[in-house]
Amino acid sequence: MRKIVCNQAACLASKATIIIIITTTTIIITTTTIIIIIIINTNIINIIIIITTTITTIIIIIIIIIITIISTIYLPMPLASRHFKSVPILPLPLPFLLQD
Repeated sequence: MRKIVCNQAACLASKATIIIIITTTTIIITTTTIIIIIIINTNIINIIIIITTTITTIIIIIIIIIITIISTIYLPMPLASRHFKSVPILPLPLPFLLQD
């Protein structure tokens, strides 16, 4: 059985694309939610809750992006065995090498 080789540049590009799509979608959903809630109800407590939730969401997205970048750059080489030339990334289960 032949090994399925994951090209490093292709993997990195697909991960970056997925991260951009997830981030953009999250920002659009969050912004839309904030606008709708502010239009429907201008209660100060609700606005504070929404702003806090937005900041938390953005922080989580940034952490996921940082983990993905670090694990993409630093993990593959030291942890690579003769069977695996790439390590699956934590937040995004993308295709990785298979043993023969």
